[in-house]
This record gives sequence, structure tokens and C-alpha cells, in this order.
Amino acid sequence: MTYTVTLNQIAPHQPCVGRWAEALRLFGKTSPDDEPIPLAAILDKWGLDAALWCLRDLGPEHDGAVRLLICNFAAAALKHASFCVRWRILRPTIKVARHYARGEATEKELAIAGNAARTAAKCVTGEASAWSARAAAWTTVANPRSISKEASWAANNAAVSAARGTSVGALRAASLRASAAAKRKQEKILRRWLKDGAR
Repeated sequence: MTYTVTLNQIAPHQPCVGRWAEALRLFGKTSPDDEPIPLAAILDKWGLDAALWCLRDLGPEHDGAVRLLICNFAAAALKHASFCVRWRILRPTIKVARHYARGEATEKELAIAGNAARTAAKCVTGEASAWSARAAAWTTVANPRSISKEASWAANNAAVSAARGTSVGALRAASLRASAAAKRKQEKILRRWLKDGAR
């Protein structure tokens, strides 16, 4: 499966002027048109954040596949959650979301799983666990195309929170390293999804 979007699909979301000019230049355009651009090309030329942002322009027929991608981001965040939260609430939430994406779970089951993860996000101690719970909760949102970047952001924040040091200097350095590592992991997940399809 090759996922594509067009610049005419992207334009209504009002990308910032600088980024839009960059996109036109990168894809050899002077104005938006309806030529399909593979999401892999957007990732290669325009970067991870742009590729995640463009997921919203995939048609609803791809909702299941995009939800599975979000589940992969959330699963990557699980290692940063406490053992109790990870196994008792978050892992089952992601499992239900995967089943739903494949047509193997009901909307009611998805809603119950999402409520459990959202409750965990409010109640757990530790930033990393809370961010992991948010990432899991986002796997259950009704329209996965609209929240793929938020799920990625939550997974990234779980990694950053887990890596923080105690002093101000160590905090900033650890956060920067963790953020870069999390983004590399997410890009790897997205590339695998683009290459091998949803799983």
C-alpha cells in the first residue's frame, strides 16, 4: 500500500507561511495541485512532523491502518510507564484498539478501554506514566487521522519525562537527548508502517 496526499489536500489546514513555502520548493511546485505525493517522500523531504501532520489527509478508508500506527507509537511509550500502569491498564487499551482497527472489537469495547486509559492519565504518579497513558488513550479516539501527531507527541513526552535528570542542567540535556531518541524511534516506526503496511 502506497499512502499519498496532495498539496491541495494539505493547503486548507493552513500550514505556516514558511513551512508552506518550504513544501512548495521541496516538491518543485509554485502552487498547490492534485498530484499525489507519497507519504514516504514527505517524510524524506519534509520531515517526521510534516508526515504525521499529513496523515489527517488520508481518506477514511485508511482509518484502521492509521489507528494501528498510533498503537505502535503508544506501545513504544509503554516502557516508560510504571509496571502497574503498563500491564494492568495501558497494554490492554492498546490491544483493544488494535482489535477495533481490524474489525475485531466493538465501539463500546473501544470506549471502555479509552476511559480506563484517560482515568489512568489523571491518577497515575510520575510524568512518564501519565504521558504513556495519554498515548494509549489516543489510540481509542474516534477519528485516528486527526490525532496521529498528538499520539506521537505523547509517546515522545513519555520518553523525555523518563529520562529527566535531577539538576536543571542535567534536566535539559537529558530531555534533549530523550526527545531526539524518541523522534528517531517514531520515524523508524513510521517507515516500517509505510513499507510493510499496518500490523
